[in-house]
Amino acid sequence: MRGGGRANAREAGVAEMRVDKFLQVSRLVRRRVLAQRLCDAGHVRVNDRRARAGTAVGPGDVLDLALGPRRLVVRVRRLPATPREADGAYEVVREVTDEGWWG
Repeated sequence: MRGGGRANAREAGVAEMRVDKFLQVSRLVRRRVLAQRLCDAGHVRVNDRRARAGTAVGPGDVLDLALGPRRLVVRVRRLPATPREADGAYEVVREVTDEGWWG
């Protein structure tokens, strides 16, 4: 094991991950602190419920993110252990901007 005895999500067989961590490793936001601030401000919803930073997400969950003038709805496909594994971690269900729906 690496990282001071902590296994990554794949090695441990973890089926859930904190929403702030998922947003960061999936590259939906650049920094985990930003993901935490979005959750604290009420801009993140998981399965139509307001999410706190520690809310658990797993494959099949739907995330609704308000990112300034942009609203992004994504479905979690898998939980990447690192940002290098982020490809295919989510699928965009809908994207809405001030101009209208672009889904």
